[in-house]
Amino acid sequence: MHRKEIQKPPIKDCFFHGEIIDWEFRSSLVKSHGKYVIRFSVIFEDGTRIAKEKGGFTTIKQGEKAKEKIIADLHHRSFVCFSVTVKEFLDYWLYYHLMDVKKIAYHTFVSYRNTIYNYIIPKIGCRTMQSLQRDDLIELLNLFDSESKLTMAYAVIGSSFKHAKQLNLIHTNVAITAIRTKRRMELKRKANNPDANKKKERVTLTEEQLRALLLKCKEDEPRLFIALLLTAVTGCRISELIALKFQNVNFEEKTIYLHDQLGRTLEGTETEPNSRCKQHIKPKTKHGERVSLLPDFVIEELIIALERYKMEVETTPGFMDCGYIWHQPNGTAYTRSAYQKPFNRLKKQLSLPEEFHWHDIRHTFATIMTNRQVSPKEIAVAMGHGEFLFTWNHYVEKDKVVSNEIPEYYPWIDEFLIPDTKEPCTWCIADELIQQLIA
Repeated sequence: MHRKEIQKPPIKDCFFHGEIIDWEFRSSLVKSHGKYVIRFSVIFEDGTRIAKEKGGFTTIKQGEKAKEKIIADLHHRSFVCFSVTVKEFLDYWLYYHLMDVKKIAYHTFVSYRNTIYNYIIPKIGCRTMQSLQRDDLIELLNLFDSESKLTMAYAVIGSSFKHAKQLNLIHTNVAITAIRTKRRMELKRKANNPDANKKKERVTLTEEQLRALLLKCKEDEPRLFIALLLTAVTGCRISELIALKFQNVNFEEKTIYLHDQLGRTLEGTETEPNSRCKQHIKPKTKHGERVSLLPDFVIEELIIALERYKMEVETTPGFMDCGYIWHQPNGTAYTRSAYQKPFNRLKKQLSLPEEFHWHDIRHTFATIMTNRQVSPKEIAVAMGHGEFLFTWNHYVEKDKVVSNEIPEYYPWIDEFLIPDTKEPCTWCIADELIQQLIA
């Protein structure tokens, strides 16, 4: 898939001045058209000086009182210098602040953009930022009909309004109280509706089910087999899987090096022909770079795959020698969703639940390893997590784990069991288990 470059909308210069750092007032009020006027200048971080005035006062006393209020607002960083609409501000915040300054990931950008243009702008886009009140934002938050969408809305509204306050575009950050109130409303709603507290059940396979899935895949979906096998024995993410090349494998030491993933950056720079959406980018987290030991059987499968790949390079017209382990018929990398059709066929043939997704293989991996008494710390390292309690809480299916005392047992010896992430994990799914899974 070849997607268009991101086009930034034109915006006002006022967003780039920064915060107000100084101000100057005329010593006395000026009379204009029979009314008293306050005239002053504000100075921004970039050196820009903006002349302002506020008038309409019938007496000097009224004007002096208003002047004191303006000075107080300037001291408290609550003076609003520019009037901008919600759409104008969010265009700047998304395309210039988040992209250029914060350098957010592409998928985060897309999620924020969908929230802004599908919900926020249609509802309040024409309103000025300063005119919004708490109830306006609560009414907006009520439009989000799922917990995941609401969580995203909290992130967008909370972060954007915080930045708007820093730029003196709003007097008071009403998003703080709006989000707090909405969260209390959600807690009350869930308390009155017990079914609302039920989380979506994740499907984690047993060893027998994983064995049947791998066997069926090798027989009926051979092109998907190497991808499924690598995911089952390393717990890698789909974005990491499609980035793996044969050069990542050390056949002598029986290890595989996971150091990047395929995705898209906001810049959209292509590293391979027609590959705007298949760029090698950094791992999801700083812990994503890791080395895993592979069982003998998996090494043998990779050797077979490499020989098959070399033959494709020599005999397939137009084949692109990119080196991907799991590749399309023309040699290029698969997309993140390429597994879906063959994977759904396998689920149907094996009568696996519809709710079972490819990502659940990572959960299956963590659960099986925990059940086999592998250290949770080592499992976390293998999966690219920075904290093993996160792996335990979110990836291990407790009903299928024999040793439930693990969380209480490991914290006190955690500092003595920190694996050296520069070395390969000293464990893997045992050869005999793999042979049982496939044989």
